[in-house]
Amino acid sequence: MNPLDVFQFPFMVQALMACLLMSFLLPYLGMHVVQRGIVFIDLALAQIASLGVAVALLAHGDPLISSLAFTLIAVLGFTFLLPKGELQQYQEAFIGILYVMASAGVVLILSKIPHDDSDIISLLFGNILSVSPEQLQQMVWVFLGIGLLHFIFRKRFWELSLSIQDSEVCALPGQARWNFLFYLSLALAITYTIHVAGVLLVFSFLVIPSVTTFLFTRQLRWGYILAFSFSVIGSVIGLLGSYHFDYPTGASIVMSLGLVLLVMLLVFPLFRKK
Repeated sequence: MNPLDVFQFPFMVQALMACLLMSFLLPYLGMHVVQRGIVFIDLALAQIASLGVAVALLAHGDPLISSLAFTLIAVLGFTFLLPKGELQQYQEAFIGILYVMASAGVVLILSKIPHDDSDIISLLFGNILSVSPEQLQQMVWVFLGIGLLHFIFRKRFWELSLSIQDSEVCALPGQARWNFLFYLSLALAITYTIHVAGVLLVFSFLVIPSVTTFLFTRQLRWGYILAFSFSVIGSVIGLLGSYHFDYPTGASIVMSLGLVLLVMLLVFPLFRKK
């Protein structure tokens, strides 16, 4: 049997489509996040979105609306309340504290909701094999909108990310507005994928391909092409491994993305020498 024959099944095709959509946008946003030195913000926003889902489950509300509300509040906080100037070095610590508090909140809320171990696994890794055509359609429109915004203003966003760690940049006019747009687009991307992929898989798509890419280049155009390619390769390997070896799909893709990074770490010294 050809290993790729698994993609004749509709649920595998839909899972692959979800991975391709995430590969289209999340690694690009991850390049900005890694360049800004705020890697924890991905995990924090994902966990805050999960907290919104948990609150909705407890209150019998709409998980999507609740997670959007929670992430919007977080975006406002990241834009206007994160330490700047002399305290900017503590940004990652503050974001990490917020992540820990959101994680604790999810645990506290889940303790009051009847659930089993599969619910926890679904929250952490998602269930990408059960993604519906409606969810894919939502992701397409949201991702196209975010992608169009970043394509039009790509130079402005990238210049800000390249210089964001310089304390003097804080005085630039309009920085708060551009930061808000960036954090908002990141939050929307995470919110619309957290239900499909789960916290850890979303974080992995955001961070691992971008870190792998920065081994070779910091140019936005070629970096995006590499990050997209690494994401697709890791996704396909993870999906195939999950199906043929009966592994949880989310965890399998995370490990595959990590393996791609390890392989590139071995290749990098040869590339640099050449």
